[in-house]
Formats: sequence, C-alpha cells, structure tokens
Amino acid sequence: LIILLLIMGLVIGLLSYDDSAGAGGVPEILKSSIEPILHEIRYTLDLYRDHAVKPSDKATGRIEKIILTGGTALLPGIADYFSKVLDMRVVLGDPWERVHFHQDLKPLLATIGPKFSVSIGLALRELL
Repeated sequence: LIILLLIMGLVIGLLSYDDSAGAGGVPEILKSSIEPILHEIRYTLDLYRDHAVKPSDKATGRIEKIILTGGTALLPGIADYFSKVLDMRVVLGDPWERVHFHQDLKPLLATIGPKFSVSIGLALRELL
C-alpha cells in the first residue's frame, strides 16, 4: 500500500540553506515548519495500523513507502529527513511515469517533475 503525500505550501525561500543545516541536513527553520505535517503523517499511519485491514491478493495490508510530490518535495534532503524521522522508505514521486515523451527531455523533466504532479494528475484523470 502506498500513501501519496502532496507537500505544498511551504515558503520557497526556505530553499536557501545556511550553515545551520549542516552537511546535507535540513535547516532548523524548515524542521519547525514541517513538524505539523509530520505529526499528521504519524497520526494517519497510526490510524491505519490501529484498524483491522484485510489485505487483498495485491496488497500486503501494510504501508510500504511514502511518495513525496509537489515542488517542496525537491527541497534538498527532505526525503531523507522524512525517512529518518518516520522510520520508513520515502521516495520522490514521478508524475511523468505514465506520460509518453521524447527521451531527450528526460533529464529536464526529472528535475521539474514534482512541480507538475497536480497538473499532470488533473490532465490524466480522465485517461486512467
């Protein structure tokens, strides 16, 4: 089972890191800003675990990973921080996964993909 987490709304100015973040770390100001989000994720995970879930043939009945999407998912170190704090696998979503495009565009699309997750989802909702 996969939880799709759309992270949006954090101030883009937080992208600029200073020495307080440490090597590859997340700045304290960002940690305090995302703590309410982490609290809601923990609440949702606990709620899911506390309710009896009967897994189907396709599902294991447990949450395997969290997928981060949206522009804020591109913040350096955010996926690793979420993974460490939540003690589970956290990956960046790829909104281009079911979109056909010329392979020469792949490097560019990989860098901007999370920013387009909502618009791609809306565009494809009638097709899937």
